[in-house]
Amino acid sequence: MRPFFPSSRLLCLLALGIIRLRAGGPVDDFDFLVTTVEENYAGFSDKVTAANRPAYDTLIATTRSQLESMTTSEAALPLIQAWAGFFHDRHLSVYLPTPPSPPAGTSPATAPSPAPAGPSPRDMAAAGPRRYITEPDWKEQWSRQPGTDPLEGIWQSDDGVYRVGVRREQDKWVAVLLATTTEWWSPGQIKFEAERAEGSYRAAFRLRNHSERQIRLHLAAGNRLFHSPDLSGIWRRVFPEPEKPLPDHFGDRMVPASGFFLRRLSDATLWLRLPHFEPEGRDLIAQLFRDHAEALTSTPNLVIDLRRNQGGWDSTYREVIRLLYTRPIYTVGIELLSTPLNRTKWLEHAEDPAVGDLRNEMLRIAALMEAKPRGFIQPHDRPFSILTFPEVKPFPRRVGILITGAASSGEQFVLSARQSRKVTLFGGNTSGTLDYANLHTVSTPGKRFQLSYPTSRSLRLPDEPVDAVGGIAPDVAIAADELDPVGVVQAWLERQVD
Repeated sequence: MRPFFPSSRLLCLLALGIIRLRAGGPVDDFDFLVTTVEENYAGFSDKVTAANRPAYDTLIATTRSQLESMTTSEAALPLIQAWAGFFHDRHLSVYLPTPPSPPAGTSPATAPSPAPAGPSPRDMAAAGPRRYITEPDWKEQWSRQPGTDPLEGIWQSDDGVYRVGVRREQDKWVAVLLATTTEWWSPGQIKFEAERAEGSYRAAFRLRNHSERQIRLHLAAGNRLFHSPDLSGIWRRVFPEPEKPLPDHFGDRMVPASGFFLRRLSDATLWLRLPHFEPEGRDLIAQLFRDHAEALTSTPNLVIDLRRNQGGWDSTYREVIRLLYTRPIYTVGIELLSTPLNRTKWLEHAEDPAVGDLRNEMLRIAALMEAKPRGFIQPHDRPFSILTFPEVKPFPRRVGILITGAASSGEQFVLSARQSRKVTLFGGNTSGTLDYANLHTVSTPGKRFQLSYPTSRSLRLPDEPVDAVGGIAPDVAIAADELDPVGVVQAWLERQVD
């Protein structure tokens, strides 16, 4: 475990008696988080200025005061996450040691370390609020008193893991689990509770490990499904049974799939799904390109589905850029914050087998940080790079990229791809999670929380931000409630003429 050395500001507060350290509670882990972020987060000096420093200090004092009486991580987490929200950086996040998935933009080299032993799936399946009822009983109640709200009914997640019955209880809609295939849950537990909010629903949704996330739920396709921009996948209504069920392929068109694929939409158009750019994605993309080599070299249009791409490594998408390339691609560089902790983390990442041929680059960065232990360093000789390829491929001729919600390396891909004369961007804005990147992850001394924080800052700042303007905008906007955005892009591409 890394020794905890309080920052100079924290030492000052200790000396004045304003705060006090004590063992065994979430407040101690919060002190560690504050110190770690202030010393190692590349965006701290940009985010905390003379103008907002009083508000920041007040937030810390208020958060500490509220944490003093808390003993559980689950109760403390929302307060600590509210503190992290001060920075308005989606790459900076605090979460419990066993999240259902890493934060946006992480990769095996930056993902959370294995968590210490905690509640077992069996324990979780026996815990939490419940309204035990079987599906036949639920339907029998419905026959006596049918629901009146479109969210009421029986719904099943598209992956088949969860089946819930939703009924209105006063001003809330309660989703009770009727069946499940996961050992983490059992029938009768409450999967979510929702309230009406601005034409849709706001729900306290419990994830696989029963941690709670506030999400928005939207009904679509004639109330035959609901989905959330905050979660992957869709839920289909199975009772009362819709008059016209949704086609099996519909889910992937409206809500982006979690896996890689390349499918033919028509004689003129292919559809490539890229859900992330983690290192393993490089081999998956290469395999798709091998399997569909003939189609890729003869089909005029390509739809690239980058929706909610969670990032990873820029090197993963190199062969996709080669496919789109028409002219030199300019990329503005970064600067890295050098600190003893950040250098240690780069050395740790270099030992991860998943980084492959990036290991030498990580060791080189660690050496630069050793030479300059504090402050920003530029890892390359020039503040920008120029990527060229020896040829422009004749196919595809036109490429439409759905960019809605793409994050981190997904957004860097968009910045590179849009320089091609073949490319048009569609959908909604990207995530706005790019200006501060290259994540490191640490556990707090009490092992209650994990922190992911960026260690690099783009040299585009402050003149050309991505995060502060809400992400990268599309060339052609598609409404958020569009049921088939893939089809919209296909139709647009097929209307074009050479």
